[in-house]
Amino acid sequence: MRQPRISVVSILLAVAAVAIDYAMVRSLCDRPALLTDKVWILALGAVPMANFFTTGIVLLLRGRGINEVFLRGFVACGGLSLLVYCGLATESPRMIEHWTESVFDALCYLTGSDMSSPAWAALEDLGVPVLLLLPQLLIAVGGGWLASTVWRRPASRPAIDVTLRRLELRWLLVLVILVAAPAMAVEGVLRWTIDPSVARLEAGSIATVEVAGACGCWVGLPDRPAFILTNGARVRVEDDDEPSSVGTNPNTLAGPGPVVDWRWVKVTLLQGEGAGSETRLRRGDLKAAR
Repeated sequence: MRQPRISVVSILLAVAAVAIDYAMVRSLCDRPALLTDKVWILALGAVPMANFFTTGIVLLLRGRGINEVFLRGFVACGGLSLLVYCGLATESPRMIEHWTESVFDALCYLTGSDMSSPAWAALEDLGVPVLLLLPQLLIAVGGGWLASTVWRRPASRPAIDVTLRRLELRWLLVLVILVAAPAMAVEGVLRWTIDPSVARLEAGSIATVEVAGACGCWVGLPDRPAFILTNGARVRVEDDDEPSSVGTNPNTLAGPGPVVDWRWVKVTLLQGEGAGSETRLRRGDLKAAR
C-alpha cells in the first residue's frame, strides 16, 4: 500500500496559514477598543472559511491528480458563502449571535450541562468558530459535489517536466497574496489610521482640538455659556480612563467620519475662552500633540 506523502511546500503552506490566522486574531485582541461584537463575529466565522477557500484555490491551481470539477464547485460556492456570511456579520451580527446562543442553549438542555461551569465556557469558546464555519463549509462541499455530479471531469493535464515541479514554492507566494496581503492591509489601516485616534492620552500631555468636517467643538462650562473651541486649540490632558466607545461621527458636514473613540477625556483648556478651566472633551475631537 502506497503511503501518503506530504511535501515540504504543503507543510510551509499550512504553517504560513496558521501564522497568518494567529497574527490576525492577535492583532484584534491587542485592540480591545476595536473588538466590538460585529468585528469578533466577523473574524470568528470568516477566518476559518477563508483558509478552506484559499486552500481550494491553491489546490485548483496546482491540479495534481485532484478532482478539478469538485474544486471549482467548492471554490465557487465557498466564496459565495463567505461573502454572504461577511455581509450578514456586518449588517446583522445580532442575528448570528442569537442563532449561536440558541444552538448552545438547546445543546445544554439536551445534555443537562451546567452553563456556568468552566468546562462549558471552554466548550463554547471552541464550538462557536466551528458552528459558524459548518454552514459555509457544507455549502462549499455541496457545491463541489453538485459540480462533480453534473459536469464530467475534464481530461487530465499533460505531464509537466520534473524540473518545473520543483518550483512549487510559487504556491507559497499565491497564499501570501490571497491571505497575507489583505491581512497586512488591515493591520496597516488599524496601526496608522485608527490606532492613533483611539489610543489613551497620558495625563499631563498636550493635545489639540481636531474636528473633522467642522471648525471646532462645543464646550460647556458651569460659569459661562457654551462656546466653540476652534481647531488647533491646545488642552492639557488630566484624565483619560473612561471606557471606550468606538464609532464614527454621523454629524459632520462631509458625512460619517473616520472610526474614532468617543469616550470622554478630562482636560484643562490652555487657549481661547475659559483658559485654565477644566472640562471634558470627546477623544475623537482631540489629537495628541507632537
